[in-house]
Amino acid sequence: MPELSTADHSQNPLVLQIPRRYNAAYDLIERNLRAGFGAKTAYIDDQRRLTYAELDQRSAAFANALLALGVQREQRVLLCMHDTVDLPVAFLGAIRAGIIPVPVNTLLTQNDYAYMINDCRAPVVVVSAALLPLIDGIRSQIAHVRHILVAGGPQIIRIPLLVAVAMAMDACLGGTMRRQGQKSHHERPNIPFCTANLHIVARRRPGNPPNKW
Repeated sequence: MPELSTADHSQNPLVLQIPRRYNAAYDLIERNLRAGFGAKTAYIDDQRRLTYAELDQRSAAFANALLALGVQREQRVLLCMHDTVDLPVAFLGAIRAGIIPVPVNTLLTQNDYAYMINDCRAPVVVVSAALLPLIDGIRSQIAHVRHILVAGGPQIIRIPLLVAVAMAMDACLGGTMRRQGQKSHHERPNIPFCTANLHIVARRRPGNPPNKW
């Protein structure tokens, strides 16, 4: 279990102690929970809000989802997301899993996204539903991407997944995934869904060339 950092404000400049077992996302969330702020609002957008307790649950679920997809510690996950409550869930969830989130400007060109995705070698891209066409149109150029996850939009899986991967995602995300338009049989009401409507739209099969998913 990670430990919290401490700060000695009696000294000038203050002395900050970072423990050996440290995780920045855990530190940010856990210290607010310990202070009794679990029911307080942590993030808010035009339509939704997240408390610290909800942020804790959903970021942990997202971290588990990334690990279930086979993303390794210190690999990168590119976040092309609008400024909604889904963004901190994905950003902090990646950090909780030891994965490096790479948030990018949502006003760039497809060539810019292709360059950045390939440059950081992200195996997973998380994109807001409204921005999906930008990423969808460059699949043939992003050789390292194995999964595209969408925050918002219809709950579909366009391209068939390996059963093990689908079940792992379903378990982590609360049984709310839909496979080829069918209702999931893995209901887990006590496990929170990691973002509003996160779903896999594409998975590159191992060994396939960049232009074949």
